[in-house]
Amino acid sequence: MIFLNLEQKIQNAGLRSKDFFDQLAKQLLKKKFIIEYPKGTENTGTVEQQLSWFSERYPDFCYYWENQIVPQMASILGPPFEPKKLLLAGPQQVHELFSTIKDIQKQKGYADDNYGAMLLEIFNYEKCRAIIQKTLKQLEWSGCPYCNRNFITGFTNTNATQVTFQMDHFFPKSKFPYLALSIYNLIPSCPTCNATIKKDAVIDTLVPYDPRYDFDKKVRFVERGGEIDIEELQKPEEYQTFVSVMCTLSIYTQHTMVLEDLQKKMRNYAPSWIEKIEATGLMTRQQIMNDLFQGYVNPSELESIPLAKLRKDLAEDLGINAVLRGEQTDFRSS
Repeated sequence: MIFLNLEQKIQNAGLRSKDFFDQLAKQLLKKKFIIEYPKGTENTGTVEQQLSWFSERYPDFCYYWENQIVPQMASILGPPFEPKKLLLAGPQQVHELFSTIKDIQKQKGYADDNYGAMLLEIFNYEKCRAIIQKTLKQLEWSGCPYCNRNFITGFTNTNATQVTFQMDHFFPKSKFPYLALSIYNLIPSCPTCNATIKKDAVIDTLVPYDPRYDFDKKVRFVERGGEIDIEELQKPEEYQTFVSVMCTLSIYTQHTMVLEDLQKKMRNYAPSWIEKIEATGLMTRQQIMNDLFQGYVNPSELESIPLAKLRKDLAEDLGINAVLRGEQTDFRSS
């Protein structure tokens, strides 16, 4: 729902983007972990060593990986293929990898030979979870980008920073294991959205880190018959799957108090009353409107204010923002 500017968050934390990503990739690639595949067969090594071990032990997997997957990755990430490139793939590349390779995974051999399970052991998120969380908790996360309702801010307890977010794999690792450690496939989200609602659902759209991610422009909340509804402004309805999977409308119909609050203020504070306050010179028109309705929100601030998109969209739909801009003299009748 909300665009996430990861590079800006890194800069806000006083870090350099290149150093941040390089250091994280270095830690992930040098970490050695133990895996058993199949059960009783134990191997210890890094991601690259595990890839080599699986390729030597399972020729069919080697053929699948080297001849079907790696060429596709190299065409997207640039030759030669290296695990580091996969971990640091940008948001557009992550979506392209998903779109390109998902068709290969539908082939019969992928399921029959359990290649997905092998890749999940190699790109082992569970073994690397602590590294990823320790690195990302350096950044300031405010609200869940999926629901824009729940805070995911960290807090300090006994001199240690506690995290309240969970890392969701936008393209689920159970289905797309080669993206399990790709940084731009990891979305900090609230436990409700990650573990209760989305789970392993596949949402075939842009990653929220992608600059082209324009959910806020194409999908908006509106008032219809005294209830909250969702309107998609442009076709094709590319975000329809997100709205369906994340139960967005069902969840937001529980927040009618925001709509009722705006409507009450519209009745109590007519534009003529606002003009009189403005004429005193004590407050500007925008200050008055923002204090009353909190409806004019900069897109860059959406993530940090719970229900900000709902309030902003309703303020637009009800004509509140049009009055603020001087485009009309009265609010829309509900």
